[in-house]
Amino acid sequence: MSSQTRSSVLPALVGLVLLVAVVAFAVLLPKAAGDQASSGSAGEAPALPDTLPGDLVAADSGDLPDGVLPADQLEYVAQVQEEGVGPVEEAFGPTSVRLYLRADGTAPTSMVVTEGDPGLFIPDGIPAGSDETYAQRPLSLEVVDGVVCSVAGTVGGTPDDGTVPQSVRCQLGSDGFTYQVTAIGLTVEETVAALQGAADAA
Repeated sequence: MSSQTRSSVLPALVGLVLLVAVVAFAVLLPKAAGDQASSGSAGEAPALPDTLPGDLVAADSGDLPDGVLPADQLEYVAQVQEEGVGPVEEAFGPTSVRLYLRADGTAPTSMVVTEGDPGLFIPDGIPAGSDETYAQRPLSLEVVDGVVCSVAGTVGGTPDDGTVPQSVRCQLGSDGFTYQVTAIGLTVEETVAALQGAADAA
């Protein structure tokens, strides 16, 4: 992996960690408004697996090739993760977060699981209503295998032109928990498969 690729891994991972707090609030805000007492739960969120479909490997698993994420970068990611997720867990209940990469350092992916059924899924902006508006505002909502996703594409493309989106965020409810994934460099189908893999591993 080139030094340029290595240097881009940490900012991407840290950016995904910082998104976790925003994502959790977006997912659980309706739940908190209707059942504020649930924030005092003493349970635990399901542990997230070391690997996920799509050749994704947890950044903290120790199974990534040497040099993909050096120890000092991993330590920094863990610090940002703790600082970002802690307040959300205190407010809303048990939460687990894990960051994933492919062995070549691509496809940074953040997986979060939080206690409670899914609330209103809030997209990352106003979805385009047609190919014409999509070219100006490349955001769409897609449902794949029952999973709803907010998909950010590329300017000038179309929702189904086969290119890999800039980012994909999807939500799934399973056994009283909400799973949400944010991926950079995965297709919508790959992102959904990773999300379902996390829920199935619980």
